[in-house]
Amino acid sequence: MGTVGHLAAPARAFDRLTRLAEKEKWTDDTPVPPTVFGPMWEGAPPDWWTDNILSDLLNESTIETEAHDESTSPLK
Repeated sequence: MGTVGHLAAPARAFDRLTRLAEKEKWTDDTPVPPTVFGPMWEGAPPDWWTDNILSDLLNESTIETEAHDESTSPLK
């Protein structure tokens, strides 16, 4: 489960970007280095981040496609 700190993280990141952009005089064309954001997690990423959530979607999509192909087959 997340915490209030997790919910506030995007606002803190945006505030940091705003201050850095002013200080460094960034323009719309300035690439933002990934190091500006720091590490994404304190330690290892949570299990939900590393789970392959697409695997079930791919299996469902394959089943739906196969069912559609069989129902529209002219050879029946």
